[in-house]
Amino acid sequence: MSEDPQNGRAFHRLLCLGSLLFVGLALLLTRYSVRAQTIDPTPTPPYIPGPVLDSITNPYQRQVSPSPLIIGQDATAEIGLTGNSNPACFGIPGKPVDVMLVYDISASAGIGPGSNWEATSLLTQSLVDHMGRPIYQTPMGTPSLSRIGLITSRIGTLGVEPDLIQPLTEDFTLLRNQVAAITPGDDTNLAAGLQMAGEELAKVQTPDREQAIVLMLHDNAGFLEMEEAVAELSAQGIPIYLIINNLNIKPGSQLDRTTAEALTDDENIFIDPTPEELHDLFLSATDGDEDAAAAAIQVIEELTPAGSAQIFNVSGTGGRIESSRVVWDIPQLDFGDALNLEYGFRLPGSDAVGISGGMVWLDCNGYPHSTVTGIPVGMAAIVEITATPETISAQPESQPESPTETPIAVVTATATPGVVVPPGPGSGSTPPNPNPDLPDGGLFGGFSWWWLLLIPILLLLLWLLWRWWQGGKPAPTPTSRPISKPERPSVEGRKITRVGPPTGEDVAHGWTTETLKDKYGRSLTLRYQPATNEQDRSQMTVRVDDEKGQPVGRAVVFLQNVVTQDKHTGQKAETIRARLQEWQLQDPRDYRKGVGTQLFARLEQWSIEQQAVDFVVPAGMVDDANLLTTQEYKAQGSEWVKPLTNEGG
Repeated sequence: MSEDPQNGRAFHRLLCLGSLLFVGLALLLTRYSVRAQTIDPTPTPPYIPGPVLDSITNPYQRQVSPSPLIIGQDATAEIGLTGNSNPACFGIPGKPVDVMLVYDISASAGIGPGSNWEATSLLTQSLVDHMGRPIYQTPMGTPSLSRIGLITSRIGTLGVEPDLIQPLTEDFTLLRNQVAAITPGDDTNLAAGLQMAGEELAKVQTPDREQAIVLMLHDNAGFLEMEEAVAELSAQGIPIYLIINNLNIKPGSQLDRTTAEALTDDENIFIDPTPEELHDLFLSATDGDEDAAAAAIQVIEELTPAGSAQIFNVSGTGGRIESSRVVWDIPQLDFGDALNLEYGFRLPGSDAVGISGGMVWLDCNGYPHSTVTGIPVGMAAIVEITATPETISAQPESQPESPTETPIAVVTATATPGVVVPPGPGSGSTPPNPNPDLPDGGLFGGFSWWWLLLIPILLLLLWLLWRWWQGGKPAPTPTSRPISKPERPSVEGRKITRVGPPTGEDVAHGWTTETLKDKYGRSLTLRYQPATNEQDRSQMTVRVDDEKGQPVGRAVVFLQNVVTQDKHTGQKAETIRARLQEWQLQDPRDYRKGVGTQLFARLEQWSIEQQAVDFVVPAGMVDDANLLTTQEYKAQGSEWVKPLTNEGG
């Protein structure tokens, strides 16, 4: 027997209502649960050092002696720390730094792909990556950011004068856009630019921040004219750094190290540096330390309940007693150094005594970490008084006595609160609880009975589904007429060329492969795949993989027939236009490798082969307007357009 259609619709509504209630409750509970999860950090460039957990060998291992412990007996707890040299260690930044970048934008820098100025822009982006790192003074404190300002030159009323195009800012996205908008070609007054940089830094000088000026140079023109300005700034304690880019500069005009040493120290000169080498500039500008395995170390041992044990004889750097706690504050631990922290305690009574301990520190790259007694966070050692069958005689041997049980202290593992600190980016840090009002694991972590609320909702859904199944599906309308499917428009006469299967490497997956080199000589792999999609449009998919085979860029272009009309004769003509449909760069640095340029080059080449007359990029699809302008695209309304061939060709 079939169910009435009206009843079927009613069951549908009930089913939807039950589902909405279930989803709503799940989202409400998930909201609290998610708040206790660790959010993955924003990906950082590979040349930015990451956290290093083992810069301290086996951090926080406590040893208690003697064992077993006897009530009333003195005991000693020892904690050993050793600085561990690690190839992943590059130095701990000191203070956040205010940096003014002063540019030589003279015409000799050139413009466009492959120019000296393009290389200078890429070096600036790498330096911004380093300066954008959060800098921690303590593991539990809030990190600070460095600030950067930009100075170029312009032609003013009295001639060439410095131009402050960006005051000091922590907005590194704004900085990148400002650098991309700089166009070389004017004369440059570097001496006046240095003076302006010093004035800007004087406005914001504070003891908790360092200051520096970086000269972005490409040749030796006017170099010695800066000596007086540099001397004045050096007298004010402001270090001067030189980043020298010799790309495309004739040997006689290149700025060598010997000449550059007339302005600043050798360690402040960086000639054609790699992005990785610019970390040394960042570390020096922040007054960092490359020899420290860890810094700002704090170790805490607490005996609970308070007053249950007597603490004495604390030894080790910065050690002290605070009520029922022992605290050590250790400013720094160098590579290879070993510290031994000790304290004594006495168990006067028979109650259980708990020892909870933890340590926080900055690793050898300046990222915060925490640990609790060398086992997972939330676990600590408990010294617990228990009775054992072992007996001793409490009286002299001449007077027999009944055996008695002697309380012996043994160490067992149980859960106690631990020390938690927010981690730096990457792996190796202890995950924090972002919401201290909730236990780890969210609402479910503290109240295991909350999940019972889901049972009635689930039963309701099962009942609704059973009723729906028993009632059957509503019968179809008996007088329904077949619906005619509209015919697909004819594609006869279209000018789009069909592309056959490609040949070459990776042909089994339909890709053709080419091997390329990026700006730094590292291998890139370009793969392209022509195809025809479901709308009978020819399209080309291009992707670029890095040296590890991971995709770093992807783009899709398709061809479309368009009808154009000559504005003079009124004659109409049908042509083919290439239109960018998809654009993706996995990371902003991929443009600095030339990934964006390689993608456009291959897409345009294929479009020309398919007789397209122009290439269209919708506004907003490619974020980097500088990339489009360097590829000779012109803004037309809401699109960027580049002619590929003459209409008659």
